[in-house]
Amino acid sequence: MRNNRLKNINTLYLLGAGASYALTLPPRGSASLKTTPLDFDFNKRIKNHKSNKNWVKESIEYHIKNWVGSESLIDLGLEEAILKRAGNYDLLNAVHKVKLNRNRYSDAKCENQDYINNLSHLITEVLHGCKQNTQSLATTFANSLFKLRTRKVNGKRKRVCPTNRVITFNYDTILDREILHLGHLNEYSMYFDRIGNNLTTAENALTRRPATEPFPYLIKLHGSTNWRVTETDYKSIVSGASNSRTRVPIWFDWKKTPSVTQAISPLIVPPLPNKPITTSSIFAHLWQCAFEYLHESRRLVIVGYSCPQTDSFAMSLLSNVRDSKLKEIIVVDPEIYSLSKYKKLLVGATTNTVKWIYYDNFYEYIQANS
Repeated sequence: MRNNRLKNINTLYLLGAGASYALTLPPRGSASLKTTPLDFDFNKRIKNHKSNKNWVKESIEYHIKNWVGSESLIDLGLEEAILKRAGNYDLLNAVHKVKLNRNRYSDAKCENQDYINNLSHLITEVLHGCKQNTQSLATTFANSLFKLRTRKVNGKRKRVCPTNRVITFNYDTILDREILHLGHLNEYSMYFDRIGNNLTTAENALTRRPATEPFPYLIKLHGSTNWRVTETDYKSIVSGASNSRTRVPIWFDWKKTPSVTQAISPLIVPPLPNKPITTSSIFAHLWQCAFEYLHESRRLVIVGYSCPQTDSFAMSLLSNVRDSKLKEIIVVDPEIYSLSKYKKLLVGATTNTVKWIYYDNFYEYIQANS
């Protein structure tokens, strides 16, 4: 299984929020509500989000009301806010419940897993309305990733597996939708083979494993807005209580976002102190694949990912790459200092023969490499 997953990896793409932002940004460069928010802007987008769904307004109020911290929630980036809320709540709940119960924090029963579950619904709701820009950059990029190729075997044409892979830290499905629309992959080979198209098929997938494409092409390390689990399983995963030997049913839903009043949750997991990859079987699998891909790929393209200090597992993932086969590394980021940052992080995986290339925007990279 491992050899099948790793053979013939040519280009590995590492995508951050800046990649989705670029794919959805209008050509004139002014962000709209269809543009995916960057981390620093996410809480503002949530607060100002307009919807005719009753649960959305109530969830936004819940998100703001149950923030635990001295700083303004709206002024913090999403990942920093989640980490601070988790840390502040755990500390006060352990040593100063009186302060936690004061009017400033209106619901002392709102534990971290409840808060994150509510937030996962809001993140999904915000991202559900985001679309690729009118230049169709996502379509162009997706088409260059997994082009269908065939070769003759005993006089017959046989499909050749794509040689590219993608690792993304993004929750959105901007790229996913275009990959499926082009018909290059299906959900099972794109994500993982134990995902279903509803709860029933997800349960069946736990014991019946289709092996036609035994490796994920698109690794979503923090989950995806179209992945679904039961609310009970979700809270178990984000709290770190999930048993790594127990496979929970996971299915996809492209059409609608679940309400917090349902017993269904989007499977998106932000950076947390107790990272679910140590307890959840699916995330342990995905992070292992990402680690192996980084060792085996010959070309690495990093787009719009700043590798923040808040995501310590991502920092470790990159800094621990050794004996890599990398021959070329491309960094796409508006800030040129990111180039020197990755040279330091990947020092163990590179030699003097590795070629480094820099682009300051994703559009130029796509135009030059599609």
